[in-house]
Amino acid sequence: MLKNAPHKVLFFFGDLYPGTLCVVRQARTRYFHMFDKDNLLPQHAEVELTLEEIVQKSVDYTEVRR
Repeated sequence: MLKNAPHKVLFFFGDLYPGTLCVVRQARTRYFHMFDKDNLLPQHAEVELTLEEIVQKSVDYTEVRR
C-alpha cells in the first residue's frame, strides 16, 4: 500500500513528447559493475520506467493519438 501519491513528472523526448505531465507507476533499476571505491556510486545502471500520462480533460475516441 502506498503511503504517498505517485510522483508527478514532466517527460521530455524530443518533439514527440515536449513536456508531457505523467505519473510514475513503476521504476525498476539494475546496477552493473562494481561500485566506485571512493563514493560507492554504481558505475552503470539501467532504469525501466512505467509512466501514465495525466490528461487534463476527457477525450473521445476521435481525439486519441494513433
